[in-house]
Amino acid sequence: MPKNIDFLGCDPEQTAAILERLATDLRKLGLGQHPAPALLREAPLLRGWSFEQRPRPCLTGYMFNHPLIAEGRTGVTSEIYAIDPGRRWVRTLSRFYELGPATLHGLVD
Repeated sequence: MPKNIDFLGCDPEQTAAILERLATDLRKLGLGQHPAPALLREAPLLRGWSFEQRPRPCLTGYMFNHPLIAEGRTGVTSEIYAIDPGRRWVRTLSRFYELGPATLHGLVD
């Protein structure tokens, strides 16, 4: 594993494999292919369930050159999967971000 990238405690190969399986399943579901009964019989059973949210590391800040967020507006990234130890860039679920200064010193009047 490269020593110059922080994967936030995750194994990048294992995470990539998990995300590739998720992408495959989402594509199948999008085509109307439901899970096979045999797959569901082997799957863990969840009872007494409810929806919750788990916080994952992400960043918030002023966005520039973002495809969906107006220039200079605040936004929140998707969850972080890798970050440069020098804090020059971050890779989130959806894209890479170049990181500017972490503080607003000198950026606002």
